[in-house]
Amino acid sequence: MEPLLQAENLSKRFGTLSALRCINLSLYPGQVLGITGQSGSGKSTLAMILAGIYPPGEGQIIFDGKIITNSENVRSLGIEVIHQSPRLAENLDITSNIFLGNEIPLPIINKFLKIPDQHKMDQKAIELLKQLDVDFDSLREKVFNLSLEKRQMIAIAQVMTSEPKLIIIDEPTQVLSYPYQKILLNLISQWQKQGVSIIFFSSNLDHHLDVTDKIIVMREGYCAAEFKTEDADREEIIASMVGTTDYQQL
Repeated sequence: MEPLLQAENLSKRFGTLSALRCINLSLYPGQVLGITGQSGSGKSTLAMILAGIYPPGEGQIIFDGKIITNSENVRSLGIEVIHQSPRLAENLDITSNIFLGNEIPLPIINKFLKIPDQHKMDQKAIELLKQLDVDFDSLREKVFNLSLEKRQMIAIAQVMTSEPKLIIIDEPTQVLSYPYQKILLNLISQWQKQGVSIIFFSSNLDHHLDVTDKIIVMREGYCAAEFKTEDADREEIIASMVGTTDYQQL
């Protein structure tokens, strides 16, 4: 089986700071890859590069057999991203954000005119939000009025409007309460059953041990260790994160 995504020798510097050092990884169809590490380990930089927000300083990313260039819109390739801080259009309402860039059009009037079908989008938004156990007084509510947790759930609903090949999830549970964390973990398992590949960035080892197939530990900008999740030992993972093999120091 060919990898869906390959990162080859990815490096990134910010001035004199080396944020990433020769990262190599492969992700296969239907695989859930966990990436963990302490703050400052390079997780967020790697997530931003894979999501197409930062260009790599060196190296390349191959997705579905194609090299991703700096100018690519990764969403058009079948990649969706759930960011640590939700990236929404603050002045638009809930439905408009859920379907942003993926609007359901009215029956074609002509090939040059596509008008969103507000009724269909509202009905679908209600279904998605029910699945996520999120309630709103009105779908016309502007996103800037909402809590950070509810904004994150809207961002998750946004991913559910498409049929991606890959979902990149960057530390979203930091702003979610425990019930919503469980909902997201269940979604990850559902997406995997549908054949979707997932890269899950998180510092929560319990979450990794629950839903991933493989765990990569990052430290000081490089890949410090790699574990098959079913064989992974928590103390070994933590030792790799902090850079010691003496478990008594942990």
